[in-house]
Amino acid sequence: MKSLRNRLARYEDDHDRVDLLLSNLGLVERFPEATLEVLDTLVPDQLSKPWTWFSLRTLLDQIGEQVPELRDDARYRRLDHVAQAANR
Repeated sequence: MKSLRNRLARYEDDHDRVDLLLSNLGLVERFPEATLEVLDTLVPDQLSKPWTWFSLRTLLDQIGEQVPELRDDARYRRLDHVAQAANR
């Protein structure tokens, strides 16, 4: 995972592909912590497209349902803040 993380850059233009890979293929349920790591790598501190927050919110909710302790993780809290800010 660390090797993959080092190669990824923060972006939001391909969030549909990220949704497909993480959510539709069931990776969130199977690998919630790894999913959180990928999201933390890909999601910038501010979303420029207002509609992208919904996808992020859904993925975060799925992660929190699978492993409630991850809601206290700094990566989860950062992403939660990004999702809340984008919804304003």
